[in-house]
Amino acid sequence: MNRSHNNRGFTLLELMVTAAIIGILAALVYPSYREQMLKTTRGTEGLATLSDLAAQEERYYSKNSTYTTDPTDLNFAADGMTPKGLYQITITNAPCGNISRCYTITATAAGGQVADDQCLTMSIDSTGAKTPTPTATGGCWR
Repeated sequence: MNRSHNNRGFTLLELMVTAAIIGILAALVYPSYREQMLKTTRGTEGLATLSDLAAQEERYYSKNSTYTTDPTDLNFAADGMTPKGLYQITITNAPCGNISRCYTITATAAGGQVADDQCLTMSIDSTGAKTPTPTATGGCWR
């Protein structure tokens, strides 16, 4: 009985070519993936935190007849960092128009989010004005 060995495995060259093709495809796809992750992060943690803190400021004002600059008064972390550490939150008060005090809550990119050059800083104020800095095409606020 003479058996023919037609079932050969892959050669080393074939495996190396396949690995090279996978590597090239991964290198092409990774930048798009990273940009999409930044956009997703931009659209969630920073914006959600600013909106939540603005609502907390209004509740604080209704109880105390003034706004606060202390994040702990708004049930937020004392260090001002968002839960995932992607934004540093600051709250400022200043006179505005016929109102004695207004607030501006600003989220500044931190950690891995500093690579997001479209929304390094975004803010919301007591009038509801939302500002990304620099102004991004499509904006940080959706």
